[in-house]
Amino acid sequence: MAENVTTITSAFVGVLLLMASLYSLYVDYSSMRPEIYVAIDFVLVIISSIILGGSLKLRRRMTAYTVAANRAFDEVIYNRLRPIMEEVAIGILEVNEVKTKMESLEKTVASLEDKLSVRAVAPETGTAAFYMKTIIAMLVYFGTYLFMIQFTIPYENYLYILLYAYWWFFFTFEYRVQHRTEAWIALSIPVLLVPAGSILLRVLVGLTMLMAIVFLTSMIYGYLYYRYARELRKEELIKESADGFRREPFLKKIVTDLIEYLKPKS
Repeated sequence: MAENVTTITSAFVGVLLLMASLYSLYVDYSSMRPEIYVAIDFVLVIISSIILGGSLKLRRRMTAYTVAANRAFDEVIYNRLRPIMEEVAIGILEVNEVKTKMESLEKTVASLEDKLSVRAVAPETGTAAFYMKTIIAMLVYFGTYLFMIQFTIPYENYLYILLYAYWWFFFTFEYRVQHRTEAWIALSIPVLLVPAGSILLRVLVGLTMLMAIVFLTSMIYGYLYYRYARELRKEELIKESADGFRREPFLKKIVTDLIEYLKPKS
């Protein structure tokens, strides 16, 4: 039931984003806006089509996983447990042999629980829940970007920061690394650079190219921060599982590496 809701929601979001992109493409083309706007709308149409196709592909994959899991249970688990159950039922196995097999089964279950608990702490990028959250975040991102293209907004140079902050908030709280100094340093990069950089680029290349650059850099920032937040979460898991683990502070590591690089080599 949960898988059906996830795939239906993903497909619905993909359809909404595709319709919004097609509408924006029609408006820009019919109003004879610059070609870069039409190109951006065309890219958004392609991305929304990928989201819609990915949700349908995810549905097929989840169905295949369900069939494979049922087949694995019938062919592997049940067939392996059936001889043990028959032997216990007729009293062939002695008490020590049964105890040994039960202990082995208990260790296997404990190992499986440990693996599941680790996965529950660190969200996997391949799960349906993460996929749906990413689609929703992309819908909010593209909606904000299309709004900025269509309308003139006061203090727009500062509002560009939202396009970068969307990804930061999503991945930071998804991987639960908001207490890490490195995460806040990553947020400070667009906060410090985007307003001044957008003013300078608007003077040099114009508003059209500026919007294209903002779109490209915000997408790159989102992908790079996703990789970085995932690495930070892995370190947190290691710190929780290995007692006494401490990572070298982020700024200290940069200063140390810089000093080592500047030292004269003999």
